[in-house]
Amino acid sequence: MTEIRLGGAKVLLVRPLTYMNLSGQAIGPLLAFYKLPVADLLVVCDDLSLPLGRLRLRASGSSGGQKGLQDIIRAAGVADVPRLRIRNWRNAPGVGDGRLRPEQVRPGGNADRGIGGRQRGGRCGVWVTAGIAAAMNQFNRA
Repeated sequence: MTEIRLGGAKVLLVRPLTYMNLSGQAIGPLLAFYKLPVADLLVVCDDLSLPLGRLRLRASGSSGGQKGLQDIIRAAGVADVPRLRIRNWRNAPGVGDGRLRPEQVRPGGNADRGIGGRQRGGRCGVWVTAGIAAAMNQFNRA
């Protein structure tokens, strides 16, 4: 866990040390300790059904079969868990060795349009400073 500042807001970046499928075991106590509402949590998870380089922000919904997200929803007690789904390029067709092709890495390429992009704080920064609805409107495009 580390703390950063985005747009004047204190942000905790947390990577659970549990198995991915048991992420709720880490996130549940974290929410309780910091007395955070679930709306202040953004879960970033992989989604193999998305095309490479695509992302999808949602304010709530089902786990979509993602076991780690399912466990976080269970621990939070509600499905209203904001999430950022991204395509993990390590398992993408044609990227079996974990290496991206040059057209995917170049500025503006698929990998560049992932979480960070070219903006200050990237997609997560927009969520922190403007909220989930604004981030969804800006980034959930074809």
